[in-house]
Amino acid sequence: PVEIFTALMSCRSSSMQPELWASKATEYIAEAKELGLNIFAPSINHSSYEFTSYEHRIYFGFSGIRDVSSNAIKSILDARHEQGQFRTIKDFFDRINVTKVNTRVFAALVNAGVFDRLGYRRKDLLTNIEGFYQYKTDVASALEREYTNRERALEAENIEAQIARRDELRLKLKKIGLAEEEATELASLAKVRRQKALAVPVPEFPKVEQHKKVPIDVDEIILQAYYIGCYIDIHPTKLLYPDSQSIVGVEIGWAKIAGVITAYKQILDKNKRAMAFTTITDGTSEAEIVIFSSQLAKLTEQKIQLGVGNIISCEGTVDSIDPLVKVRGNKFSKYKEPT
Repeated sequence: PVEIFTALMSCRSSSMQPELWASKATEYIAEAKELGLNIFAPSINHSSYEFTSYEHRIYFGFSGIRDVSSNAIKSILDARHEQGQFRTIKDFFDRINVTKVNTRVFAALVNAGVFDRLGYRRKDLLTNIEGFYQYKTDVASALEREYTNRERALEAENIEAQIARRDELRLKLKKIGLAEEEATELASLAKVRRQKALAVPVPEFPKVEQHKKVPIDVDEIILQAYYIGCYIDIHPTKLLYPDSQSIVGVEIGWAKIAGVITAYKQILDKNKRAMAFTTITDGTSEAEIVIFSSQLAKLTEQKIQLGVGNIISCEGTVDSIDPLVKVRGNKFSKYKEPT
């Protein structure tokens, strides 16, 4: 079942536009859980291009991460294939090609959670991006200097012979003078110099602590969803609005629910006033909320604009729960997502 579902998920994700994938991913994850399968965030050591099964777990693929190119993925997978799994963040930077895994790609990988299982806090990695890439620059510079020193060492014997010949000609010039050919030879040796070995500094990698368990906050959960198109481990509404009911468990009557807007549409009512229909999901199910003109006007006065991707809470009357939860919204709040 793991291999079959992995292949199915890969086909689904690769054939969908990001917006459609974002709206359907929650449904697919729930489908996996019903089959007793767990889906995990992308992992630097276990993910591949598409969804991958590893030890009966399904991992998101690198190709599903926003801003991560196929060249970057190939660089990562090649490095992992040649020398095995990455052990530390330094090990990762020592082995990958930073012209392909550039700062933008790395930030996307961090926000997608690929380094969580290595024990690094996302904030620590993002804070040290400049230091990581400076380290790679310093390593390249050190290697270039070492190569130059080896070249100079190979040339040293020849240079010493040239200097000895120059000294010999100069002495002869002082004593008896030089023939024309010897004078020309001395002129050609005038600029010969011994070459000093270049100093080779030791590149320093930023110190970043590894942890046995990495805490993930709400903003990081939201950013992860932005980069991979859906929520996996925990839905942010559970953290932002702990007093809200799960959509799947609401009953007819008054309720407070919360979720991510997956669809939003404004129309004019019979009095030519703007009203809206919005669909939200909290990871358990979906609800369609009607926002009447009076409530929409209040939101406008409060300068609250709603759109796909926003996280909101809604208090209102549940009119229907089968086949879809339908709510007449009365009171709203909107979470300000991280940029």
